[in-house]
Amino acid sequence: QVEPKYSATKLQTYVDCPKKFEEIYYLKNKNYPKLSGDILVNEMGILEHEAIQYLTERNKMFIDRVELESICKELLNRFIIKRELNISKIRHEICLNEITTNVGNGLVFLSDLKKRYNNAVFEFEVDISSENLVLGRIDLLVSLDNQLYIYDFKRSRGGIPSFAEITSNQAVQLPFYSHSIIKVEKYADKECFGMGYISLRDLEESIFINRENAAIDSVNYGKIKSLSEEDFIDNERQFNSKLTDIIFEINRSVESKYFSPRPRNNYSCLYCPANLFCDYEDES
Repeated sequence: QVEPKYSATKLQTYVDCPKKFEEIYYLKNKNYPKLSGDILVNEMGILEHEAIQYLTERNKMFIDRVELESICKELLNRFIIKRELNISKIRHEICLNEITTNVGNGLVFLSDLKKRYNNAVFEFEVDISSENLVLGRIDLLVSLDNQLYIYDFKRSRGGIPSFAEITSNQAVQLPFYSHSIIKVEKYADKECFGMGYISLRDLEESIFINRENAAIDSVNYGKIKSLSEEDFIDNERQFNSKLTDIIFEINRSVESKYFSPRPRNNYSCLYCPANLFCDYEDES
């Protein structure tokens, strides 16, 4: 059975490939290939998010590299001890350097945003779950007046979809967050005016989509695509229809017990737990 609530990750997994969805959410196999005793990339991402939130909420966005590395080292060591991992000294140094660099870049982005838009309010890990269909948390929600901006941290450009994928609803994460956040009572009187992905490894690879007349109309890093009021609202309307279609298809797959191997692209197969026995053949 599949839990009747949907997160952005769950929906994106089905869009990426129904077979992958089956393995993770229907057969409950989340054993992605990994080296014994190693730390996964997504686990490093979690540590980076924790550090960015911890330091931002304590007004330590201008911390120097030495102190930043010390804090990141403490977080990394606690994680290693908790998970009883056996990581070599070299691997530890590599992980620590990556985490420290990515956290530092995240703080640079947020400190710059705060300087440019002093009244902006940052909220981390914002829960958008509801009693009905929705599960999930937004990495970073920025409020400025009655406008909302939804941002997701990515470790590198590899995890960031293109503008076209977002606006065509092939990448559903940010549209799903925008759709869901205004249903949370606290934000019911606000509107989403922008969304984007912050690339922690290289801020210049970040991308943002804004509605015209957005208060946060520029950033010093990455690229911004501005949509007219009409196009932005039309995209929201198209996503609402797409969401209904995805949920219908998921329910139909569950009822028929058939999930077709239909990857959206080659990246969809990366780390897929169905890799060992999937019968999909790339005809390209």
